[in-house]
Amino acid sequence: MKNPLHFFKKREKKESGLTAHAGSAVGTARQSAERPGRRPRLKKPVKPDRYYGKLSSASRLIQYIVTFTLLVFATGMPFLFSDEITAENFGLLLRNISFSFPGEQVEFTTVRYDADLAMDFAAYKEYFAVATTSGVRLYDHRGHIALDEKLGMSDPVLDAGDRYVLAYDREGRDFALFNSISLLYTGKEESAIHCADLCDEGSFLVVTGSTSSKSVIKVYNRAFNLQRELKIDRYPLSAGLAPDGKTMLFLSCDTTDGGEMAGYVTLYDLGDKTSLVLEKKHNGLPLYGAPLKDGAVVVFEDGVYFYGKDGTQRKVCAFDGAAPCRAASSKSLLALAFEENGVTGEYTLMLMSLRDGKILLECGYEGRIRGLFACEDTAWLVDDEQTTVFDPAKEEPEVHKGARPLNIVCSEDATVFACFANKAQVVGKVEQSLSEQEQNNEDGTPSHTAGEQAPDHTQEPAEESANGKKVS
Repeated sequence: MKNPLHFFKKREKKESGLTAHAGSAVGTARQSAERPGRRPRLKKPVKPDRYYGKLSSASRLIQYIVTFTLLVFATGMPFLFSDEITAENFGLLLRNISFSFPGEQVEFTTVRYDADLAMDFAAYKEYFAVATTSGVRLYDHRGHIALDEKLGMSDPVLDAGDRYVLAYDREGRDFALFNSISLLYTGKEESAIHCADLCDEGSFLVVTGSTSSKSVIKVYNRAFNLQRELKIDRYPLSAGLAPDGKTMLFLSCDTTDGGEMAGYVTLYDLGDKTSLVLEKKHNGLPLYGAPLKDGAVVVFEDGVYFYGKDGTQRKVCAFDGAAPCRAASSKSLLALAFEENGVTGEYTLMLMSLRDGKILLECGYEGRIRGLFACEDTAWLVDDEQTTVFDPAKEEPEVHKGARPLNIVCSEDATVFACFANKAQVVGKVEQSLSEQEQNNEDGTPSHTAGEQAPDHTQEPAEESANGKKVS
C-alpha cells in the first residue's frame, strides 16, 4: 500500500519558495515565502567590472604614493633644513593667528599689575598690554596674564596695530614685535632709537641716527624684512605711517645759516618706489604731526597745517597768540591745549575735526594740566584733582573727581581704559556721536547732508579765525 503522505511530499517539491527545515524538530515543517523585493542569493560570484577594477587599483596606487611622499617629506625636512627650523621662525608662522572673532564683544574687568618707574600702555584686539622696564605683558578681559615676555627696556614705549604690538626702548637700541601668541621678532639698532611707529597694515618704521647722518629711517614690511632705509641730515622730531602703510610723515629740524632753528615737513609715498612728495621748510618748529588716511596734519607754533597725499597744502588754521603746550589726536579728532596763564593754571582747549579741519569745541579750563588724550571723538584732560571728558556733542563735560590716571587708552571697540600706577580701570565707552553725524562713504570720503557743501580742497589754502585763537 502506498504511503498516504507521498502525494503531499511530491506536491511540496513542486511549489516554489517552500522548503523543509532539515535541522528542525519537525522535518516536514514549511518555511514562509521570501519577502517581496528580497534578492535571492546568487549561487555563483559576480565577476567585477574591469573599468571599476582598474579605477580602484589606480586610486590605491595614488594613496600609496602620497603616503610615501609625506613620510619622506616629514622625515627628510628636519635633516635638510635643521638650521632654519628655529623657535623664532616657528613664531613667524603664528604671527597672523588670532583667537578673536569679528564683531566679538568683550567686557573687561579691572586689570591689575605691578607698578614700575617707566611704564606704557596699549589696547590690542581683545587684550590690554602693559610695558615695564622688565618686559611686556598681555592681559585678557578677565585680568589674567595671556602673554609674558621679558625684554628689559629702560624707557619702554608701546604702539598697537591691527596685526601686532610694537615695543621699543626710547633712547635705547632694542625693539620687539609680538602678537597674542608669542614674541615674533626682536631687533637691535646700532644707535639709539629716537622714535618708532606701527601701522594697522603691519609695516613699521624705526628712526635712529648714525655717524654720517643725523636721522636714519628704516621701514620694515609686515614680514619683518627691511624694505627701505632713508638717511636725512637733520635732527629727527617724529615720524609716522598712515594706517595703510603707503604714506610716511617725517618731522625734523635743523639750524639755518643765521643760527636759528627751522622746522621741516617731509612726506613720502611708499609705493613700489620711495617717492618724495613734499619737503617744506618752516620758520617755526613742528610740535605735533600725524599721518592721515588721505594725507597728514602738522601742528606748528603758528598754526595747524593740513596736507594731501600729493603734498598739496589743503588748509591752514593759524594761531593768534601762544603756541599750544599739549596736543593729542585720534583717527578723527585733534585736541590742543593753550596755556593762557601758567601761574593761575588757565588754559584754552580746542577740539578740531581731522576730516575737514572744522573747530568742534573751544572753551576755557582752569587747573594744572598733567595730560591730554584723544579717544575717538572725545578729549580727556587730566589735572591734579580730576579727569574731565570733553565731547563736542554734549553741552557739559563729564567730570571724574579724584581720578588722576597716567594715561588714557582707547581700544578698537571704543572701550576707554584709565591707566593708573598699578591698575587699569574701564571707565566706559565712547558713544561716537560725531561719527554717526559724519559717516564716511565706502571710498573713505565724508558724506554730507542735503544743503551742506563738501569742503573743496582744490581751492587755495585758507586761514580761519575763531574766538581770537586764529587770524584770518
